[in-house]
Amino acid sequence: MFREVNQSIKVQAQFQSGQVKPINFTWNNFTFLVNKIVFQHTHRLGRATLYSFSVFSNQVTYELQFNNQTLVWKLLKLYESPDPSC
Repeated sequence: MFREVNQSIKVQAQFQSGQVKPINFTWNNFTFLVNKIVFQHTHRLGRATLYSFSVFSNQVTYELQFNNQTLVWKLLKLYESPDPSC
């Protein structure tokens, strides 16, 4: 089940050799360790480059986005798998 969030978040990230890699993020006073980057891509919005990441943490997939002009990270969406025991 997808859920739209679209909220600013705090992210600890590694910037190296022109690449950005989220390490963990804080949302609603909880910190989530990025276990795996599932998918990443960039696209332009005017002068800004938007770095989008699908990341996996605690069995949930989150869509994060970094804007290199505003330096703001956002949590755009999350996807929770249905409980297989139901």
